[in-house]
Amino acid sequence: MQLEAFVRARPFAYHTTALANLARIADTGELVSARVLLGEEDPRVGERRPANLTVAVGDRLVVIRSQAPLAVGHIEFEDGWDLARLVERLNSRVYFWPGTERGPRPNGVRHFQRNAASGEDLAVLRVPTDELLRLNPSPQFSACNSGSPRMSGGRKCLRGPGTFADARAFSRTPSQVVELVFADRVVLPPATEWSSSLAGAWSRIGAPGA
Repeated sequence: MQLEAFVRARPFAYHTTALANLARIADTGELVSARVLLGEEDPRVGERRPANLTVAVGDRLVVIRSQAPLAVGHIEFEDGWDLARLVERLNSRVYFWPGTERGPRPNGVRHFQRNAASGEDLAVLRVPTDELLRLNPSPQFSACNSGSPRMSGGRKCLRGPGTFADARAFSRTPSQVVELVFADRVVLPPATEWSSSLAGAWSRIGAPGA
């Protein structure tokens, strides 16, 4: 897949987080994975989270999202993989839903709606895809919602090293990208905006360097 074609098809990328995390994100100008927040040696990096987890990071409390949708019974693991290894891989990534100015693709909309329905206060980040890739030049792509497997036609979802691929190895079209992911840290461009709703209104997040 050509990155230029992906940017044309999906000029914006969306990320959902707890509203309580927004101040820290604005202060640091970056998003980090659960593995970074917990620490690489923390055993929880390889444990599925059934509920949101609040941890102290410096002088702030940070909410790490639940992995309740990770239904183990719906997964067929690739050779050598198991739940702990998959969870560790998922916890080492930062996720975006590709989309347009009007919003993310349907998987991203459902993700926001599911979390909003639970009563969570949410913040949605909207980032121009070209600027995101310029600052973070090693993206990976997934053709599925990696953390929410669902059986289809009685068949389980395959999860393993092939779940994420770089652009050269991603054999599908830009419109088939479900997740845009990065390893551990993402630098946010100054044009990053946020809203409490997918409908807006959008405001600049005020990342350092703006």
